[in-house]
Amino acid sequence: MRAVPEKGRANGALIALLAKTLDWPKSAILLESGDTNRLKRLRIRDGANAAVRLTAIIDIWVQAT
Repeated sequence: MRAVPEKGRANGALIALLAKTLDWPKSAILLESGDTNRLKRLRIRDGANAAVRLTAIIDIWVQAT
């Protein structure tokens, strides 16, 4: 997924993709830093539950490469 970094659209696309992948509400994913940078820091509310899902997804991605 690519989005032009204009008026926060790329950041919104990143949050939407992560929310969809984790099956998590977009409102529970916050951009903490990196608004205009390539490196981002996100906070996932109730992240303890999301951490299990995220770890499983990362494991799948690593095994696929």
